[in-house]
Amino acid sequence: MALMPDLVWTGRGTTALLIDLPGDPHRTVFTSVRRSSAKRPAILAAREILAETSASIGRAVAAPAG
Repeated sequence: MALMPDLVWTGRGTTALLIDLPGDPHRTVFTSVRRSSAKRPAILAAREILAETSASIGRAVAAPAG
């Protein structure tokens, strides 16, 4: 058994059996950096991409099928 985020499967299929969990499970993702590194361009870019990706996945999950 493995718990894998949907990001693993984005844009590709799998031969693994994926089972949806009952209820409305969610996760909290956070980042942590040294205060002195918080404004580094690479850190800012990584955090921005993480936020954009998680928001787009949330919209895709919330969107009604059709």
